[in-house]
Amino acid sequence: MMPYRALLLTMALVLGLGASTPPAGAQRTPPDDARRAQLEQQIRQRLARTLKDRVGLTDAQLEQVGAVNSRFQDRRRTLVEQERDIRIGL
Repeated sequence: MMPYRALLLTMALVLGLGASTPPAGAQRTPPDDARRAQLEQQIRQRLARTLKDRVGLTDAQLEQVGAVNSRFQDRRRTLVEQERDIRIGL
């Protein structure tokens, strides 16, 4: 079992990936979409490397983190968009 502190770090890093969503209704061109996908891939790779090096996750554990991240991606983006809208409204 992963130590509590490492688990918190893992969740913070995973949840932080959703913070880079564009504004709702923002117009993007196809090159912007391609660039965004490339940057998101780089972030996922760096996250995996960090989790492996600093937290000490195995390849199997990294796969589990990836599966959980994928499963909650849409919900996380929705929450980030809602948070942004609330902050703008303040």
